[in-house]
Amino acid sequence: MNNELQKVEKIEDEISIIEQSHKSAILAIHENMNQLVNDCLTIVVDEDDKERYDRAVELKRVVKSTHVSIEKKRKELKQPLIDYGKRLDKWVEEIYSPLVNAEKVVKKKMEVYEAKQEKLKQEKKLVEEQKAKEEVELENRLKTLNGQLEKINLAKNKAELKEIEVYLDSIVIAEFGTKSGEAGFILNQLKLTCSMASRLMKDEEVKPVEAPKMESTPITDDFVNGLKEMTVEPTKKVVIESEVSVGLFEEKSVEPSPVEENVTQENTFVNNSVDESTEILVEIKATDDDVCALIDSISEDVLKDVVSLITESTELLIMNKQVFGKIDYSSYKELIHNEVRMRIGVLLK
Repeated sequence: MNNELQKVEKIEDEISIIEQSHKSAILAIHENMNQLVNDCLTIVVDEDDKERYDRAVELKRVVKSTHVSIEKKRKELKQPLIDYGKRLDKWVEEIYSPLVNAEKVVKKKMEVYEAKQEKLKQEKKLVEEQKAKEEVELENRLKTLNGQLEKINLAKNKAELKEIEVYLDSIVIAEFGTKSGEAGFILNQLKLTCSMASRLMKDEEVKPVEAPKMESTPITDDFVNGLKEMTVEPTKKVVIESEVSVGLFEEKSVEPSPVEENVTQENTFVNNSVDESTEILVEIKATDDDVCALIDSISEDVLKDVVSLITESTELLIMNKQVFGKIDYSSYKELIHNEVRMRIGVLLK
């Protein structure tokens, strides 16, 4: 690199020397060219002044001779350079043209490979575009699948949840291609959510059958008078002291009054009509200990169900947040479960 730089600098020095030599040769044509120019600008020729006219003629001749000589000298000095340039151009052409033709030949030979590479490039581009298109389609299908969560949350009854379950069962995971793993996880979570929502949802209330409307009897004076004329028998109070056996009443030997005798006969008829397998329930008033024991028993059973439900619901909601919200709660699961139990306990109080 330094050698090349030195060669360039040497050439520039040589050209500079030649340039100064050529300038000196041109300037030697006349001793003061600036004076000639100035004389031409300042000379005045009157119409009757023959002497000034002759001086102007001589000045014109000298000026013309000078610039003609300068032009001739320029061409003379430049001609060797022109000839050298032509020789250089001709010599370079002998080398340049074969190289250009050789480049065209090798370029032509490269076209086969380049055409194949261009074809592969286009095929790769098509594959990438198709892959991108499939990715978009799969993402849209995943969004549609995720949208079932909102439908589950908005379901008003078990029938709607059943329709969602049927749809979820009809989904083929393999159709999600590269997203099969993610789709399978989401599908399992949706099925679990749907199943839990179905368990928590009450059965549809059956609309009660309305009893046929009865036409009311109009209250008239005749109707009121008729009620007044009706005879009302006195209320009969019957006291039966008996020991409870298996569905039977054992009567004590007490002489019944005429009224009691009729009632006793009716009771005997009823007792005879009761099947021997029928048990008569005897209500016993609960004590404080009975109430406390029942509360403890119910609390223990219900607590197990409540804790299980809280655990399942919390775990399901955490999974939904991780899948749909793209947030990892794995390191906080225990904290979340404990806090949820405590806060639900506070809210229940």
